[in-house]
Formats: sequence, C-alpha cells, structure tokens
Amino acid sequence: MLSELNFEDTARKFTAHQLLLFFMNAALGQWDGYRSGVGKAESCGLAPVCYSTFSSKAGEVPYELFKQLFHLLNVQG
Repeated sequence: MLSELNFEDTARKFTAHQLLLFFMNAALGQWDGYRSGVGKAESCGLAPVCYSTFSSKAGEVPYELFKQLFHLLNVQG
C-alpha cells in the first residue's frame, strides 16, 4: 500500500507501522493526545519516543494509508 501511495518509510526507529499501532491503542484507550499517549504507549509495549515524533510521523504518513487499511478491515470484518 505504501508504494501505491508513493510513500517510502525511511524511518529506522518510528515507522508507519508503529504509528498505526499507536493510533489503534490511542483509539481503544481513548487517549487525550500525543503528549498523554507517550507514557501510555510504553505501557502497551510500543517503542518509547517523544510526543513530537508521533506528531511529525502523523503529518508525514499519507492519511490515505489508514483510510485504505480501515476499509479493508471493515469490508472483511
């Protein structure tokens, strides 16, 4: 999907996959935002990073990726 969207994830520490895991945990746990999610993310087994890293990565990864993933889950679920 990433190649279809012309996005190459060059990150070594915080990838688009990790961002997806963060979003999923944030939605399930009803986290307030990136700052409050940092501590909670570590307790969920996600890599420890600064809140600005979450924010930057969210701006970098195409929204269409998550839209397509949600559509796949919704159609198959």
